[in-house]
Parts: sequence; C-alpha cells; structure tokens
Amino acid sequence: MLTAPVSSRWILRLMLGGASALPLGLTWYNPFWLRYAVGLFVLLFVITAWQQWAGWSRLGSWLTAAVVLAIFWGSMSLIWLFLESSWSRVLLLAVTVFFTWWYLREWHRLRLTLFLGEAGAGATPTLVVGFLSTFALSAAAESFLVFLNLPWWLLELCFYLPVVVLVICFAYASGWSLARRWHYWFTGILVLLQVFVLATWWPTSFYVVGFTMAAAFALVALVLRQEAQGFISRRSFSRELSLVLVAFVLVLFTARWF
Repeated sequence: MLTAPVSSRWILRLMLGGASALPLGLTWYNPFWLRYAVGLFVLLFVITAWQQWAGWSRLGSWLTAAVVLAIFWGSMSLIWLFLESSWSRVLLLAVTVFFTWWYLREWHRLRLTLFLGEAGAGATPTLVVGFLSTFALSAAAESFLVFLNLPWWLLELCFYLPVVVLVICFAYASGWSLARRWHYWFTGILVLLQVFVLATWWPTSFYVVGFTMAAAFALVALVLRQEAQGFISRRSFSRELSLVLVAFVLVLFTARWF
C-alpha cells in the first residue's frame, strides 16, 4: 500500500526537475520567446509549490522552501542570458534539473523524518541551493554592469536583495529566531554586502566574481548554522570551513586578472 504513493512522489519530483529545463530550452530555441519562458517558470513554480508543500503545518518552512527554489530558478535564468557556448548551456541545464530534483527530494525527506521547524532541519538543502544561486546572481550582476547603461547602485541593489533573502531563509531553516536573534543574520548580510560591492568591480572573469560571492555566502552560512547548533560539531565545521577557504584562495590565485 505504501509503494505506490512513494513511487508516484519520486516520479513527480523527477518530472518537475526535468520540466525546470523547459523554460531555458525555449529561449535557447528562440530568444524572442522569453516572455513565454517566464510564464512557464511561473506556472511550474505554482504546480511545484502546490504538489510538494501543500498541507505543511508550518507556514514558515513552506515559505522558506518555496522562496529558495524561486530564487534558484531565477538566478539560473539570469546567468543563462550570458552563456554563449553550447557546452556551458548544456551544463547549466543539467545543474538546474539535478539540483531541482535533489532540493525537492531533500525537503520531502525532511518532512517525513523530522519535525518541520526543528533547528537545522532544512539547513543543508538551503545552503547548497543558496550557494549555487549566489554564484549565478553575482556572475549575472557583473555581466549586467558591463552591458546595461543603468546606475550601478540600482543594479547592485536588484541583484543583492535576493542574496539577502537567501541569508534570511537559511537563518530560519537553521533554527534561528529571526526577530530575537536578528543581529546575527543582519551582520552576515552586511559582510556579504561589502564583498558584493567589492567583487563586482574586480577586473576579472564573472565566474571568479560569482565564486567569490558564493564562497562568502557559504562562510557566513556555515557560521550561522554552527552557532545555531551551539558548535556541537567543531570538527565538521573546521573541515567545511577549510574546504571553502582553500577553494577560494585557489580561485583567486589562478584567476586571470585583466
């Protein structure tokens, strides 16, 4: 009796993950179909939110999961606009499909095995998808600053606000009280703002800018998660922090500066 529902859920998540590539594929086939692609993304988001998260008892967890997914799809769409080679577009399609499926699977697993709202219950999927979204948003911001003749502060604000939302969602998913412990996540937002403004003006590739901002997001997120858990896993925290720092240093030293 339990096999059919579980199987249907697995097939549904697989279908939703594959469908997330359709809007991007439309613009690849015909760039003038952008408005249809946006409409398809909105429709797909409504279907996903209803099928995956309907009936959750905690509104905050439902909003967190849905908002992070919306930012992920939006960030993938923005960086898609600046990809020129076929292999990079195929890679982005694969990343979008896989991590959409993985994100939906993780939140459904947490729904079945943990109490929603439990400290740290949704931290891992939010961290991973937030890292990818921050990379895409920062890389797209660098590209828009070059190609659009708009005030730089306006572009910075438009691309930074989703990062702020990701930090807040991650803090909530990690078990923070957003009202009583606001100074923790707000400090992280200020740190990311400084990195964001600095990195988007670096004379280098937008991939380097994107990874720099994503690494900064990961560092802030790791500190927030460990602080929420009372630093009960210092060895794991040190390992994760060292991995991010080493990758960050390698990227900066091997990047082409021009």
